[in-house]
Amino acid sequence: MSRPIPATESRALLAAVREALDIPHPATVGDAEVHDRILEARVMHARIALADVLDHGGDPGWHADYLRSRLAEHPPTGYRSAPTERVGDALPAMRPGETAGEYAARLRSATGAI
Repeated sequence: MSRPIPATESRALLAAVREALDIPHPATVGDAEVHDRILEARVMHARIALADVLDHGGDPGWHADYLRSRLAEHPPTGYRSAPTERVGDALPAMRPGETAGEYAARLRSATGAI
């Protein structure tokens, strides 16, 4: 049986795993390929860290630091991301007095989409 994990170390590892998974969604289908490649690498490193801690009693604090160093090698860049101004998973609302064309232009500007 593995040793109990201190809450601070557990929290650090969980935060690093969330950081690995929580990258911006791609703005377009064309951006999805780069996004998915980056996310796949980040997930692989998170799974390795979790497996070593849970299956082999590895030190969660050390693995949190190690995971973050691996994540730095796979930053969520190189693709256009979806708008970050969101309410839940919805697109931002139209502003008062904003026309449909202005709203569409604002969304395109926020996403970098053409």
